Amino acid sequence: MLRRTLKYRHCTAEATRTGGAIIEREVWDGGLVPKKRSITLEPVKPVGSITANTRGHLAAIDAESAPYLVTEAMPPFQSRVGRISAGVDSIPPAATARLVDRGLVTVGPPWRSTSNGYLPETRATVAVSLAARLAMLAQDHRTHTIAPAGYVKPLGIGHDFIGRNSPRGGVTYDRRSPAGCSCRTWSATSVDGRDDARRLAREHRQQMTAEFIASLG
Repeated sequence: MLRRTLKYRHCTAEATRTGGAIIEREVWDGGLVPKKRSITLEPVKPVGSITANTRGHLAAIDAESAPYLVTEAMPPFQSRVGRISAGVDSIPPAATARLVDRGLVTVGPPWRSTSNGYLPETRATVAVSLAARLAMLAQDHRTHTIAPAGYVKPLGIGHDFIGRNSPRGGVTYDRRSPAGCSCRTWSATSVDGRDDARRLAREHRQQMTAEFIASLG
């Protein structure tokens, strides 16, 4: 469904920190202007905050070509049970259980293998879930806006006109509202006030989500 949003000209998607997405599109129903319709997709269990330590585990899984979870092993390799093997990294059973329980990783069907090349072992494929990816994307792009300065001295904003007369002297109203993102690669300043700054911030989040969806192939 997320991939289909990119095929429609007037359809956008925005990742949420719960691991879902808000899809919005314009619908024409005979009026002079289109109406906005939105649908919210949410995982069965909201992802919640993802710490730096958890991100490290997910990055290790994502970087490995074939990560797997050991579900059964013979002695002396029983300590491998419950661990996710991701290359040189091994995620402990407690951390693995949390990743699975929170829906941050998906677990595939088991298959038979061997420990150390000769003892029977059962493994299951694992992968970082879409919900985890969406939540991290939203967490990486937390936007903010700043209220306009209001009445200020014209020279304070680079203007050389006198401004409005008031008990405080000549002032002018500054409507500009800056907006920024926690990614630190985007910022903007709206000349039309804070509501428009919020619109610019929302468009940035939607653009980042669109690029993520495109990367899914």
